[in-house]
Amino acid sequence: MIKIKVLMTGTALTGALLMSASVAKANAYMELISGSTTVQVEPGGVVVGNGSYTTDYALQSGNGALFIGTIGSWGVDIASGAESGSLSVTLVDNINGDTTQTHGLEILFSSGSYALSGSYNFGVSDSGGNSLIAAVSGWTSSSLYTGSGSKGTSLGSWTLGATYAQSFQNTNIALSGSQYVTEELLFGGTTGTITPQQATMNATASFTTYVPPPVTDGGLTAGMAGAALLCVMGLRSKFGVKRS
Repeated sequence: MIKIKVLMTGTALTGALLMSASVAKANAYMELISGSTTVQVEPGGVVVGNGSYTTDYALQSGNGALFIGTIGSWGVDIASGAESGSLSVTLVDNINGDTTQTHGLEILFSSGSYALSGSYNFGVSDSGGNSLIAAVSGWTSSSLYTGSGSKGTSLGSWTLGATYAQSFQNTNIALSGSQYVTEELLFGGTTGTITPQQATMNATASFTTYVPPPVTDGGLTAGMAGAALLCVMGLRSKFGVKRS
C-alpha cells in the first residue's frame, strides 16, 4: 500500500491535533480526489466523501487536519499541524509503493488565517526519481477555501516533470492583511485516468517569509580598506625614521 505523508506548518501553535475538534478553532480544510472518488475533511473534522474510499481515522483541529484511509486505489496517511516560529506553510508528499495506480490523485489543503505583512515566497521542488509528473499550485485568499468557488490570488503554478530534480520559486510577493493559504499537489497532472503504473513521487510546495539577500557594495568596502592601507604606508614612508 502506498503511503502519502503531508505536513503543513503555520505561524502559531493553534492546538494539538489530538485536541477535540469541538474546542479548537476550525480553520483548515483538506480535499482528496482520484477518479470518481472525492473525500473532504471539513472544518470541525466532518468527513464528506463519495466513491471508493475508506476512513480509518480523520480529524481537523486548528491549522491542521488528518486523514488515514484509501482514496480509490491510493492508500493515504496524511497529517498536518501548526508550529510556532517564522511563517512556513508547506505541503509535502513522499510516495513509494507497489500498488498499480490507474488514476491521478489530488491533495489540496487550505489553512489560516495568517496575519501577513511584508513580502513572501512561494516555491515548489522535488528531488527527482518521480514516476509521474506533479502539477503544483498555490493561492492566497481572504477566506478559507472549502471545495468550491475561487481559491483566490495565484502565488504560482508549475509542473514538476518525472525523473529529474527541479525547483521553481516566486519571491518577494507583497501581501498584507488576514490571508488564507491554499496549496495543491496533483499527481499525474490529473485526477482522471493515467497509464497504469506503480507510483513513486516526491514534491514540495512551500509558502515562506521572504528574506532579502545580503546587500553587496560591489567591492566598495575592499576598495576603501585598500585605500586606507596605502595611506598608512604613505605616512610611514613620509615620517618614518631612517635607521643606520
